[in-house]
This record gives sequence, structure tokens and C-alpha cells, in this order.
Amino acid sequence: MEVILVLFWLVMAFVVGGIAGKKGLSGCGWAIFGLLLWPVALIMVIMAKQTPKAAEEQALAYGGKKCPRCAEVVKSEAVVCRFCSYQFSFAAPSMSAADEMRDALGNFKRSSADIPKDVA
Repeated sequence: MEVILVLFWLVMAFVVGGIAGKKGLSGCGWAIFGLLLWPVALIMVIMAKQTPKAAEEQALAYGGKKCPRCAEVVKSEAVVCRFCSYQFSFAAPSMSAADEMRDALGNFKRSSADIPKDVA
């Protein structure tokens, strides 16, 4: 019974460290705190705010773009920066990956007459 309790305590400490790491906080420090008092550490790390750097990285990962004038992250569809009114240049929409794949596979289409009879 004690072994299961110790394993559960260790797992919860790593959960606390993982949540802290996702929020841009020190995962190792929070895991050590979780080893000592994981229930308190879990509540505290859930209530902790994400660091500004981690929030910026997350916004960029989900398709945001950085304004060249004020360096704030805005939506990728933005035409004007909402912070400094910088006018973004219009870029032609690029071909999607699905369109590229469809074009590449279009060159390899075969008719049933091209397939040998013993395979079909």
C-alpha cells in the first residue's frame, strides 16, 4: 500500500512540473515543490498565470504574426496592427498542402487499361 502511495505522490509531482513547464514556469522547481506538497503545489500552479514569453510563443505557434514595428503578436489575417496601426503588405495566398498533393498525384493517375490483368 505504501509503494502505491509513494508512486502516486511521484506521479503527481511530475504532473505539477509538467503543468508549470507548459505555462513557461520552472518545471523542475515546481516538481520539487510537488514532491514536498503536491496538493498545494497543484492548486498553486493551476492558478498561476502563463509567462508573457510563453504566451507569445503559443500565439506564434497557433498562426499569429509579429508586427515589425511594435513587435506585438497579432492574428495572421490582420491587415492593420491593433497596437500601432502598422499597415501589413498584402501577400498572395499560397497553395495549400492539399492542393499541392492533388497536383502531384494528378500526374500519376492510371486507367484500368494500364493495370496488368493478373493484378486486377
